[in-house]
Formats: sequence, C-alpha cells, structure tokens
Amino acid sequence: MIGLTHYDDRKEKWQSHEITIGDSGFFNAEFGIYSHDPFDITGYGRTKDEAIEDFKNKFKYVMRELKAFETMLLDTDMITDNIIEVDGRGVPITSIKE
Repeated sequence: MIGLTHYDDRKEKWQSHEITIGDSGFFNAEFGIYSHDPFDITGYGRTKDEAIEDFKNKFKYVMRELKAFETMLLDTDMITDNIIEVDGRGVPITSIKE
C-alpha cells in the first residue's frame, strides 16, 4: 500500500518538515513492477505492439493504485494517521526521541 513518510530536520525553518510518498519495498509480481511511480514503468514485449500493451497494463494498474491512494488521503484519515517517520536518508525511525 502507498503511504506517506515524514522527515523533520529539527532546524525549525520553512522547509524543516518534509512529507513524501513512501514506496520502498513495493513489488507487484503480477505486473512485475517495483514502484507506484508512473515514470518508472517499462513495457516489454517481443514486438513494439506487445511492449505498448504491457506498458498500458502496468500504467492502468499504477493509476488505479494512485486513485485509491488519492481517495484514502483526501476522504479519510487512514493515510495521515499512519505516516512513517524517517531520517534524512528516508530510513524509518523506530522510536522518536524529542
């Protein structure tokens, strides 16, 4: 599932807090894709037409996932209630020390 990550550099400046889409560790075996980023999609095939169809199928899947994420983000608290805290490298922080 797509989720959000939060990073706080603790400098209390105008860009000290960052919210990004967290997608690490994602893999969909049916479509053979590792990211929900539509710009990461590659279509494969023996012919150009097969590669185009493969790309279209993967793109439709990613767009359905992004639409579901949009609905959960804008219409519920499910996403914002489950934000993962990360360090400056995007690695999840197991416990936050204030």
